[in-house]
Amino acid sequence: MTIQVERYYPTWTLGDRIRKARLTTGMNQREFAPLIGVKPGSLAAWESDHSVPRNMLAVARRIAGLTGIPAAWVLGLDDGPPDGGFDEPHPLNGVETTAPLLGSRKSQSDKPTGYGAAA
Repeated sequence: MTIQVERYYPTWTLGDRIRKARLTTGMNQREFAPLIGVKPGSLAAWESDHSVPRNMLAVARRIAGLTGIPAAWVLGLDDGPPDGGFDEPHPLNGVETTAPLLGSRKSQSDKPTGYGAAA
């Protein structure tokens, strides 16, 4: 008698990848969200796969800049290091910085930007 076992390879959703990237920093959602320019509620919805970022590429690039994890991995385009990697806390843990909210029409200095902005 031969038993055939199908191999199962779990896949990570975008939310899983965003959460794993955040966890490498040792930050919670409230700390991490403003650093990538989003509200904590948006980040929570993404990590639980209830919604996705409007501009996934911009979010992935901001996460990459903050964590050092490639944007291609965050987007699911690259599987990352074969050993699973990304387990070490990132050296930017605890860094005080903020990014403008994605989709915001105002920059950090609250000056209008984009179409129709006064020079």
